[in-house]
Amino acid sequence: MRRAMDLVSLFAPRAMPVTLVGPTGSGKEVLAQAIHERSGRAGRLVPINCAAFPAELIEGELFGYRRGAFSGAVSAKVGLVEAAEGGTLFLDEVASMPPIAQAKLLRTLESGYLNRLGETRPIAINVRFVAALQAESRAEMQRTPVRSDLLYRLSGVVIELPPLRARPEDIAPMAEHFADQVGCRLGSGVAALLARHPWMGNGRELRHTIERAAALSTSKAIEPGDVARAIELGVPSMDAAAPIDGLLDRLAAVDWNAGRAAAALGIGRATLFRRLKGLGLSLADARKQHRASQLR
Repeated sequence: MRRAMDLVSLFAPRAMPVTLVGPTGSGKEVLAQAIHERSGRAGRLVPINCAAFPAELIEGELFGYRRGAFSGAVSAKVGLVEAAEGGTLFLDEVASMPPIAQAKLLRTLESGYLNRLGETRPIAINVRFVAALQAESRAEMQRTPVRSDLLYRLSGVVIELPPLRARPEDIAPMAEHFADQVGCRLGSGVAALLARHPWMGNGRELRHTIERAAALSTSKAIEPGDVARAIELGVPSMDAAAPIDGLLDRLAAVDWNAGRAAAALGIGRATLFRRLKGLGLSLADARKQHRASQLR
């Protein structure tokens, strides 16, 4: 993350487009905000989630249109690219953009002009483009459904955001920050519990977990039990689909104590038993199966 922030500081004042690569919840929008704030540009940051618009609407949303350009266009509309004049346009989930909109965006990037739908007069723009791709690495971004010429044009510089599980030293400081935002603090043992959770939803999952834990807490201190319950109330972790042997090894390591195993996994006891049930096992059956596997 320090390397990512160093790149933000270095390239934010420059006009070149930036592509942010990272898994969902890793902080791409936060970095886009940081790039804009350090760019010195007078205009505003205009975010657009490309996945939120139907394919037939996104071209008009991006580039605008004149009155009567199509059925339903009862008045002219300024597009989001034009609205970001003098500032930054953040194209989140750019891989969701349909091919025709990608082609028009490429022409805009290359020429510095845009055309509203239904108009032939080009409009000069001064916009900084920041795009976000949901990918685990720079290599994986090549496999996204973004046309290669647009991808190269957007990638004046590529900044990678590693998943939270790849930087466990960040978990506790981030959790403390999120707790402070909701007027709480982390109790004893919470940092160790958070470190054991896989955080497949990355920073977003961590933030929501701390917010839920704060709501569950009966004091200003978030305790391990609050966190375990908060994790259980969130989106089921990808760790729930972990191989059965890994789950049984966790149970064996704590001498088949369900409460300790649940704490080690960062989940509640009820969730642990639901996972076992999903595997068709009771705690006793799991113990027998594990012992049998050790004898083989």
